[in-house]
Parts: sequence; structure tokens; C-alpha cells
Amino acid sequence: MATEHSDSGAARSARSSTLGTVEVVHPDDAGGSGGVAWRLRESARQLDANVVHLPAQEHVDWHTEQQRDVLVVVLSGTGTVHTDEGHGALAAGTVVWLPRNTRRSLAAGPDGMSYVTTHQRRPGLQIQRRTPAEEPE
Repeated sequence: MATEHSDSGAARSARSSTLGTVEVVHPDDAGGSGGVAWRLRESARQLDANVVHLPAQEHVDWHTEQQRDVLVVVLSGTGTVHTDEGHGALAAGTVVWLPRNTRRSLAAGPDGMSYVTTHQRRPGLQIQRRTPAEEPE
């Protein structure tokens, strides 16, 4: 059993558990649709994790995660990761670490690609009042 600390600093118990199984579907067998096939939804988690399917020749547009490192693990298919430093081939079993502030894009090859992406959990959106300095004039 692990001990986890809440935002208030109080310790609470967190237990590891099997969350289910993910069917590794070849991207071209996913009915031509891409997107998130599975997402970690445990409320006490400190990670965000997704299984993503990209159909053949599809891509994820260029973007930058400014506050979190991201780990990508290719489950099936092939593709390419593009960064400002260059590009690299992706295939089943490839693990890619993308440090925060790395601008990147992922592209599936001719047979599509499925991968896991994980990073530190993003905080939920919070509604806050504007300070007087933020009020529009």
C-alpha cells in the first residue's frame, strides 16, 4: 500500500489496482476513426494517461506542453514524431520522452498508429474572480 498526500498535506491511503484492459486494435481496424480510445479516470491519480488511435496518414497538429514532460509509448502501427530538433521513426515498442517546452507533432504511417501518452495530471479548471488589475477598462 502506498501513502499519498492530498493538497492539504494530510496523508491518505492509495491502493494500486488493475483499472481494466485496453484492446490493442490495429488503427486501420478501428473503423477509420481516430482519437482517444481510453483515458485514466481515477479521481486520486497524479497522472493523466490516454490511449490514442491515429488512422493511416493522420497526424496530431504541432503543439507544445509548456508545464509537463510527456511520455509516449507506441502500441501498434508506425509513424513519425516531429520536433524542432528533427524527426524520429516510431514503431510498436518505441518509447519517446518529450521534455516540457518541446514543440512536437505525431504522424501515423501507412498502417496507422496506436500509442499511450502520459504526463503529470493537469489541474481541473477553476473559476476565479478577477483581481482589480485584471478588470477590463
